[in-house]
Amino acid sequence: MSCGPQEERAEADVWTDLRSHANHRAIPLMTHMDLTYRCDLACVHCYLEEREKHELSVQEITAVLDEIAALGGLFMMFSGGDIFLRPDALDILRASCERGFHTSMITHAGHITPAIADALAEMGVALVRVSIYSASPAVHDHITRLPGSLHASLRAISLLRERGVAVEMKCPVFEDNPGAEDEIPLLAARYGCSYQLDHRIVPAMGALPPNALDGHCHTLTRLNLDLEQKIQVVRAAYGPGADLDALARWGPDSFVCNAGRSAVYIDPEGNLFPCIAWEEPAGNLRHQPFTSLWEQGGIFQRARNTTRASFSSCASCESQSFCEICPGKAHKETGYALNPSAQMCRATLVARLALEHPDDDLSFDLTPLLDEAAA
Repeated sequence: MSCGPQEERAEADVWTDLRSHANHRAIPLMTHMDLTYRCDLACVHCYLEEREKHELSVQEITAVLDEIAALGGLFMMFSGGDIFLRPDALDILRASCERGFHTSMITHAGHITPAIADALAEMGVALVRVSIYSASPAVHDHITRLPGSLHASLRAISLLRERGVAVEMKCPVFEDNPGAEDEIPLLAARYGCSYQLDHRIVPAMGALPPNALDGHCHTLTRLNLDLEQKIQVVRAAYGPGADLDALARWGPDSFVCNAGRSAVYIDPEGNLFPCIAWEEPAGNLRHQPFTSLWEQGGIFQRARNTTRASFSSCASCESQSFCEICPGKAHKETGYALNPSAQMCRATLVARLALEHPDDDLSFDLTPLLDEAAA
């Protein structure tokens, strides 16, 4: 059953209040944990390069879950790689559910059998996000480089939905699947799923800034759609009739983001980061407890002292109030977390054009705007 407008607003208000409470008190409300970087797909846009890691054990992960729960954490998202390449994935998911976490995951779902679907429903997993790149097997399987992968993922989605497990189709739209912004909402409706569209393809993890080398990092960013195509993706994501009022607004004294305040990322080896984009580790959970790193880690202290006003070079930008400023992407691109991120400047420009001109065909000259985003 879907919520009406009043219920949706009430739910949004509760979530906003909860997140604000956690941000002000440095409560690790939301944890993103990658269980493995291993995957049996070879997606053309994947940002993971090093697959083999000395992964945390079930016992190590369980101890971390206990610490986070004691600190007030509520949301736990597991991803990879594909988590079901770990034979103990269900044990980890069950441990999370038993500790009362709102437990979700990202997976290509190709390994979900009826028995696994039964287990996920029984333990109360809140949401399974499944990577779907197209309604066309030829397009989806070209991207994953595994024939039959779309069929396997959709079969798993059917198994989950039959058991009442909520599913979200997660789709980046890029050079290899243009038009997916029109296909995925229809496909999701057919299976009773929600969906998420994104026009951003990110550089490889650990790579140097794209202008520093001609490697995989630069190759991935070249997969991005052109500006007009990105605008169509944003319009599809927000739905008909959306305008600039659909974007959240922030003042200069507002927190930049949740990273390091109420959100945290843990990689398969136990390295702790403010988020997956902000690749400055606070330390490793095999050497120090989560609590001490969370409360005393230098990167977390810096994150908590950063406001939107800290980005002084962004103060004169007309889009500053609704830009999703990202210190993690800024650090990766420039080596300094308080610089503007070209990727986020471009994403904000796309959102502004899509919602400021919702009915235009964008036949006007985009060159000055592109220059603005690159400045």
